[in-house]
Amino acid sequence: MNKLYKLLNNTAELRKAALLRQSHKTIDTQGMSADEIAKAFFNLETHKIELDLQSEEMLRVNDELYHLKDEYTELYDDAPIGYFTLNLNGVIINCNKKCCEILGFAMTRPIDKRFSDFVAPSGQDTYFIANRELLKHKKSVSYDLPICLSNGSKHWVSVEAMFVNNKGEKQDELRLAISNIDIRIQLETQRRKLSCAVQFSASGVCITDLDGCIEYANPKFCEITGYTEDELIGHTPSLLRSPGRSKGVYKDLWKTIKSGKPWSGEHQNKRKDGSLYWGRSTISCVYGNDGNDGDMSHYVMVQNDITREYELNVQLNYQASHDALTDLINRAEFERRMKRLLSEKTTPDIKHAFCFMDLDQFKIINDTCGHHAGDQLLRQIAQLLQTSVRKRDTLARLGGDEFALLMEHCSLDKAQDVAYAMLDSVKDYRFYWKGQTFQIGISIGLVEIEPSSATVEEFMKQADAACYVAKRLGRNRIHLYCPDDTELVRRYGEVHWLGLINKAFNEDHFKLYAQPIRSFGNNPEHVHYELLLRMQGDDGEIITPERFLPAAERYGLMPKLDSWVIETALNKLAESAAFMSRVEFVSINLSGASMSNNNILKVIESAINRSCYAPDKFCFEITETAAISNMVAAVEMANNLKALGCRLALDDFGTGLSSFSYLKSLPVDYLKVDGMFIKDIANDSFNEAMVKSINDISHVMHIRTIAEFVEDVETSDMLQMMGVDYGQGFYLGRPELLDDLIARTKTC
Repeated sequence: MNKLYKLLNNTAELRKAALLRQSHKTIDTQGMSADEIAKAFFNLETHKIELDLQSEEMLRVNDELYHLKDEYTELYDDAPIGYFTLNLNGVIINCNKKCCEILGFAMTRPIDKRFSDFVAPSGQDTYFIANRELLKHKKSVSYDLPICLSNGSKHWVSVEAMFVNNKGEKQDELRLAISNIDIRIQLETQRRKLSCAVQFSASGVCITDLDGCIEYANPKFCEITGYTEDELIGHTPSLLRSPGRSKGVYKDLWKTIKSGKPWSGEHQNKRKDGSLYWGRSTISCVYGNDGNDGDMSHYVMVQNDITREYELNVQLNYQASHDALTDLINRAEFERRMKRLLSEKTTPDIKHAFCFMDLDQFKIINDTCGHHAGDQLLRQIAQLLQTSVRKRDTLARLGGDEFALLMEHCSLDKAQDVAYAMLDSVKDYRFYWKGQTFQIGISIGLVEIEPSSATVEEFMKQADAACYVAKRLGRNRIHLYCPDDTELVRRYGEVHWLGLINKAFNEDHFKLYAQPIRSFGNNPEHVHYELLLRMQGDDGEIITPERFLPAAERYGLMPKLDSWVIETALNKLAESAAFMSRVEFVSINLSGASMSNNNILKVIESAINRSCYAPDKFCFEITETAAISNMVAAVEMANNLKALGCRLALDDFGTGLSSFSYLKSLPVDYLKVDGMFIKDIANDSFNEAMVKSINDISHVMHIRTIAEFVEDVETSDMLQMMGVDYGQGFYLGRPELLDDLIARTKTC
C-alpha cells in the first residue's frame, strides 16, 4: 500500500514537469548576446532531455501503478470480509465478492440497491439510528444487524461503518465492512439461555473460585440460605455449616473435587436466621474461563432444599416401624429386631426373654362403649406398660389388643419380675369412659430365648401358645412356656386341627347331619330338625364339632364355616320339597363370631331367596354366651333375621348369666334349655326347679322352650308334665346324615 502511495506521488510530479515543458517551447532572443543565446539553447536542450527522461519514468510508473491497482482490486474483491461503499442515500455503489456472498448474490452484484432493503425488519431501527449518528458526527460506528438474504434466509452480520469526505472532488461516501457472526450470535444466545436458566433455576446455584470463595449465587440459592448475593460473595459455603456437621464430610468433599471428580451428598445446613435445613448438593469442576478445555478454574454447586422430603422420609420410616395408634414399635419392626437378635453370635450365658400379651375383657369395652373408647384404652395401656419395662427393652403392639416385649440380655428371673410388674399395673388400672368404670386384665405368655436354631416364627408361636394357656387357666396371669406342658400340647393340637379344617374345605370333607326336635304337645308328629356339622377324617372317621371347633374359633374360621353350612344346607333343601313339606322348620346354628359379620346376613338372605321357601321355614340358633359377650351385635343380628321373616332360637340357655332381663332385647321364638339341667332332672331337685322356672318365665314372655339331652323315657315324661314344648336327644332321635334323611323321605 505504501508503494502505491509513493507511485501516486511520483506520477503527480511527472505531470507537473510535462506541463512545464509545454510552457517552454520557444525562447525570446531579442536583446541577447550570442553567448547568452547559445547558453540559453544549451540549457533548453538539456531541460528537454531531462523532460524526456522523466516522461519515460512516468510511463514506467503508470504501468506499475496499473499493475498494483489490479493487484489491489483482486485483494479487495477476494477479502474474507465484505466491503462495500454507499452514497449518502444508502445506495450501494461498490462492493466486493464477500459482500455479495453475505447478501446472497452469487452471479451479480447488488449495485444501485439500497442496503436497508437487506436489513431484516427487526434490525431496521438499529440501522437507521446508526446511520444518523454516522452522518451527524462523521465518526466510525459499529453495530450488529440481522440480514435477510435474497433466498429468504436470515443471518447476523457485524458492521463497521465510516464516513468518507472526498473534499469536493466527488460526492462524500459511506464505506462499510461486514462479517458473518452467526456462530457468535448462537453462542451468545446459548450463553444468555444458560444464564437465564441459572438465574431462574428452581435449584440453588453458586459458583466459587478454587479456594471456595463464592463469586456468584442465583436467587434460588439466596432464597434457600436466607442471605443476599452481596452477603454471600467473598465467603465460603462454610458460612452455612450447621453445628452438627462432621469435619470429615468437608475433608472428603475437598479431596474429591480437587481431584477433578464431582461430589454429591445430603447434609444439614444453617440459614442466616439460624434455622436448619437439609440440602442435597452436587459440586462439579469448571475447566477454563469459558467452561471448555483447560485448567480447572471454578467450582459450581447445585443445591436443593430437601427439608420437606427429608422430614417426609423420616415420617414414613417412623410410620413403617411404629403403630399409628400407640406410637409403639409395630409387628414388622418387632420381628425385624428379634431376627437381628437371633442372628447375633452368642454364648450359653447370654439369655433373652420374650413376652406375648393379650388384654382380657377388651372386647366388652369395644362393644359397649365403641371403638373410640377401645382406641383410647389401648393408648393408655401402652403408656402404662412402658412404665414397667427397662429402657433397653422393645415394647410393641402386634395388632388388636396384642402386645409384645423383647428383653435383651435378661435372665428368666428378671424377665418374670418385669412381666409381673406389667401384670400388676394393668390389674390395678381403671379405665374411665363417660361415667363408666372398667377393670381389665392381661394374659402374658413368657418364653426364654436361648441359643438355638429356632426362628422368629417359632418363638412367636411358643409365646402365643403360652399366652393362650394363661387365658384358659383363668386369665390375668403369666404362663411360662415349657415344651412338655400339657396345656401347650393341647394348644398345638389346635394348630393341627387348623390344618385339617383347611383341608376339609379344599377336599369337601365337611358333612351335614340332622337331629329331630319333637313336640311334647298334642301334635307329636310336628317335628323340626337341627342341622349339625361333622368332619370326615382321612380314614373315614366322623369327627364331632367339639374336637375341631375350638381351633376354628381360635383362628377366626367360624364365619367361613357358618357360611358353608348355610349355603350347603339351603342348596340341598331347595331340591327336597317332599322333605320340607313334612317338617315344621329347620334350625341352623350361628357362631358368636358371625354376630358381627355383616357378610353372613347377605349369605342367609341370598340362600333363602334361592331356596324358594318361606323364610319362617328356617330358624337360626345363637348361644347364650355368644349373645352376652357381644350383646350389641347379637341384638342387631336378631332384629335383621326377624326382619327377613326367619325364626330365632337362643341355645344353651343357663350356661351364662341365666338372666331373663336381656331376653327383652332379643326377639327370640325358642329358648333351648342347656342339657346340664336336663340329663339329671329326675334325680336333682335343683335342676328340676331351674328347668321349671325357665319354662314358666319363657311362656310368660311368649317364648317356646326346647329341652336338650333328652336321653330316656323318664326324662321325657317329666318334661312333658312340666309343659316344656319340645325335646331333643338320643331318646327322641339320633343325628343322621342329611342326604340319607332326604333320600328316605323321597321314597315314602
